[in-house]
Formats: sequence, structure tokens, C-alpha cells
Amino acid sequence: RGQSGEVWLADTPQGRIATKVFVGGTLGNLIHYVLTGAPNPYIWNEDAVRAAFERRRMLHILIPFWLGDRLAMSDAVSVGWNAERSVWELGTRFVEGRTVPLLHPLRPDDPNLRVLTREVMAPLHAHLVEAGFIGTTWQAGKGNPVALNNFLMTEPGRFVFIDAESGIPALAPLDPFRMLCFYLPHSLRMRRVLFDDLDLPRLRRYLEREAAPLAAALGPARLRELRERAARLGAHQARWRALSRTERAVAYHHSKGRLTEAQA
Repeated sequence: RGQSGEVWLADTPQGRIATKVFVGGTLGNLIHYVLTGAPNPYIWNEDAVRAAFERRRMLHILIPFWLGDRLAMSDAVSVGWNAERSVWELGTRFVEGRTVPLLHPLRPDDPNLRVLTREVMAPLHAHLVEAGFIGTTWQAGKGNPVALNNFLMTEPGRFVFIDAESGIPALAPLDPFRMLCFYLPHSLRMRRVLFDDLDLPRLRRYLEREAAPLAAALGPARLRELRERAARLGAHQARWRALSRTERAVAYHHSKGRLTEAQA
């Protein structure tokens, strides 16, 4: 369980699926209420969850292109409405692995931690920014004090990014310098506090600029898929971001059954 929800394991005919049920955490939902008038949008807004689905599918393709076999992305496989909890959920491929132990005075330095932070996370941040996945840098560890838990090590030197959906906006980086030099400027430019945001024009420019190497490495079909998913991701993000504070509150209470369709 984290700030964005709970994860449940299911054995299915398609393999083991880790289903993220977006119930939200108390702190995260309170912050979202103050900023937007409703809890975490992944709980109640289908467009937000479908944007997360498309983002995962794109990063599942792009991350190995960027980092080879050092890092993979836990792929998204489904989006669904959890009628019992009245929330949206996202199915992802289950990853067998372990977290890297944090540093403390009684534990010797773990070389896998150095590999993860310096050789995986640092270049990942640069690639995400270059490709327009500005908000995803928070879950990927750019100033996020608990982001190491979003990565699992499957074997020494090889990792999987398992959690790309934030529970709270990018408001409190561990390093104030990152807030002043990265998150605040991008928030001002996009006119909102960053929350898993995609810079669609930047992504489109990246896909055109890197079209030749992407097609050579992945094939024309994959490049076409990236472009199509980018368009869908942008459309989903635009729809849920366009909601006013009142519309968000109404949509949330309608999703919970507290308002009828007519009342909403």
C-alpha cells in the first residue's frame, strides 16, 4: 500500500498480474483536495487512468531503448472499474524482485544502490525530460525521498520500474534546489503543480527527431505505435486536466454514488 493505492496479486491465464487499486492515501487525498477540489484523479477519473496506461505502454518500449538491459518497465495490461471499492484500477505485469536496501550507519554500502541511483535513475531522469515525461521524473526519483521503492532489482545490476503513478503532486522534493530549478519552473510553464504530466509538444518533437534511430532499433511498427499512443495519452490528459475545480468535485462524488446522474 502506498499514497496512490493498494496492489493486489492475481494469477490469471495470462500470467501473474499486479493490480493497482487507486484508493489513495489520507495525506495524498488531502493535498489533492486542497489543490484541485477532489482526491487523486486516478481514483475517480477514467481519462487519468487511461493516460497512465498509455504512459506505461510507451515507457515499456522506450526505457530499454534508452538504458538497454539495465532497466525495464512493468507493462500495463488492463484498465478497469472496481465496483466493490468504487475506484479505478490498473493491471500491470507482476515483477519478481526485491528493493535495494537504503543506507544507514549500521549497514555497509550496497553496490547495487550505487548502480541504481547513478547508472539507472540519473540517466533515466535525463531521458524522461528530453522525451517530455516531465511529471514522471517524480516517481523515477528526481528529488522524491521515497522513490527507491518504485524500483525492484531482478538480478544484480538489472532493475524494473514498477510504479509510475504518483500519490501526491511533486511538491516537496528532498533537495530544495530541485524544487527551485526543476519542478517550480516546469509548474509555472505548464500553469499547474506537476502530477505525472506529459509535455505533449516536447514528446512529439522527440519522436520526430529520434525517428530514424527508433525505427532502426525497434522497427517501423513500434515507432508507429509510439506515435499513436502519444496522441491518445495527450488526449486523455487534456480531458481530465480541462476539468474545473467544481467539475472535479461533482465527478468524484458521482463516481462514489453520492450524486445521481441527474444531480451531477
